[in-house]
Amino acid sequence: WLGTITAAAARVYLRRLLRNFDAVFAASRWMFDEVRDLGLDNAVHQPLGVDLQQFNPSRRDPAWRRALGLAPGKIVLLYVGRFAREKNLPVLVDMVDRLGDDYVLVAKGAGPAPPHGARVIVLPYDADPMAVATALASADIFVHAGTMETFGLAPLEALACGTPAVVPACGGFLDLIDGRSAIGVDHAT
Repeated sequence: WLGTITAAAARVYLRRLLRNFDAVFAASRWMFDEVRDLGLDNAVHQPLGVDLQQFNPSRRDPAWRRALGLAPGKIVLLYVGRFAREKNLPVLVDMVDRLGDDYVLVAKGAGPAPPHGARVIVLPYDADPMAVATALASADIFVHAGTMETFGLAPLEALACGTPAVVPACGGFLDLIDGRSAIGVDHAT
């Protein structure tokens, strides 16, 4: 019940804080609905965008895969983001293990909980958006397992690069899921 009390207190705090603003911008319809559910009428849905000059299919580069030492037939699943507990990265490691030897998970980012596994390659965080765009465009599928995302910019950037995405069917990801280029998975944890 402590969680219920904490959640209720957080809602009261947020309602009091956010009603003081002329507008509260929400990047996803889910977040917009969350603000409205607090009883506020100052929410504005303002989706995030992607710089298509940087994030587009022309960034695909076979040299990126070769630099990782991957055989040509490997299927590259890519995660880009923070290495944190709430991102559920062990789910991605388990997934790649279940898929078999033809699959490899490449995780690009930084944080206290990087993924570990036999077919996992961890790459450091890269502040260069062109390098990130190259990775996103060069992977076969973008994957994410975090279920607490308010929007999900990395999968949107992957989609802009022409890379399909598999994400949890919840939170801010719901704006991206179309059943074709972005697939939602019901139970990612």
